[in-house]
Amino acid sequence: MHVVRESVELPVPAAEVFAFVAEPANYPRYVAAWRGGDPLQGEAGRVGASFRWRTRWPGLAAEETIVERCEGERIRFRGRMAGTPFESCIETRSCTAGTRLTITIEYSLSRTASPLGGWVRRRVERDVLAALERLQSVFAGGGPAELRRTGAVYRAWGRHPALYAAQDAVTFAGRPRQVRRRAVAALGPVRGACVLEVACGTGRDFPALREAIGPEGTLVGFDYSLSMLEAARALVRRRGWRNVELLQGDAALLDVGARRFDGVLCVLGMSAIPRHVQALERCREVLRPGARASVCDARPVQGRPGAIAALLRAVYGRLAAWDADRDVAGDFGRVFEGASVEDVNFGTLFIAAATKR
Repeated sequence: MHVVRESVELPVPAAEVFAFVAEPANYPRYVAAWRGGDPLQGEAGRVGASFRWRTRWPGLAAEETIVERCEGERIRFRGRMAGTPFESCIETRSCTAGTRLTITIEYSLSRTASPLGGWVRRRVERDVLAALERLQSVFAGGGPAELRRTGAVYRAWGRHPALYAAQDAVTFAGRPRQVRRRAVAALGPVRGACVLEVACGTGRDFPALREAIGPEGTLVGFDYSLSMLEAARALVRRRGWRNVELLQGDAALLDVGARRFDGVLCVLGMSAIPRHVQALERCREVLRPGARASVCDARPVQGRPGAIAALLRAVYGRLAAWDADRDVAGDFGRVFEGASVEDVNFGTLFIAAATKR
């Protein structure tokens, strides 16, 4: 049995989300593979209702039946596609942001299809993530406009991780590896620790973080963009890492449950995260006493020649959702007592670090 499970935060009440996803007429608005279908039996949207739907692949159809419906919480389906039996489940629960929606697909490949198992899994993961991105768009009006804008910027970058890596080299003036490793080193000794990276993106800091915590440690990557997390997941899979967990959500709310961390890192994220001061405060809250936080980010453009400042604002504001007027270093120091700040790359970047007291 293969299982794919993904989730997303949506800025509207759980009852509203459930009512939308449980209504068959809305399936084409979020099921990525849907290309129309027909009811077979039963009352639409209720237990026992069956329907056949066509996919974007010519000649490939699926049939499924609703086997469970827990009003306002969960709807479960059982069906078959191309001879492969599957079960799917859509769950909603209230969270700080509004609703945490989770889609789970369980399927069992036949012996003849097993050699294609890796490709099938990646295909299923992409389709589930596409559905969640569509649902983000459907309910985007319920969240802050700045968050929607930032999400759109990084959704595009997540689909082109190679280009994202190339701009990383430009941003760090040709020294991305060195600067990122210095930001990780600012966390101090973290061997065997549980470390959180906020705005983890495509996982550019994961190699240095895993080297620091070792195989016995745990790394949790947190990002708002599902596309960025998909690219990070591809990296984790290629490297065969077993101790990396990925979470999606708004950093200003930073919903990680009851967990507390031995270190929190954020590189080039706080200057783009909407409500970044709240995000810094949440970073402090999820740290254990005596644990450290490290933030690497860009300096504000004030004080630089007008033409350069205007160019930086235009380019990085559009391509990275960068707010050039934020004093992230100053805000970090106000949230974390006794913070140290180190200039990097001729003062264009800084690394701020502090211990939670």
